[in-house]
Amino acid sequence: MVEQAGPSSSYRLTANGDEAACAVKRGAEVSDGLSLLTIAPNCSKLMPGIERVKFWREQADGSVAFSENGIDPIVTFGVADGDG
Repeated sequence: MVEQAGPSSSYRLTANGDEAACAVKRGAEVSDGLSLLTIAPNCSKLMPGIERVKFWREQADGSVAFSENGIDPIVTFGVADGDG
């Protein structure tokens, strides 16, 4: 789960029912819906492989995809109701 934590470009990535978390930061927009992304070093412990991502893409359905190349998602996060 990715939730906003502070300024509009800073988020907290959580897993395992809030047992672990790390910071992600959306950077400058490079094209329509595609922004640079910075992943905290400890995120690789939370989700191995996520350290490769460099881009944040907002999808038309409200979901967000993290990718290494700006095209092929490594992980996608969807809008949730907060209960799951």
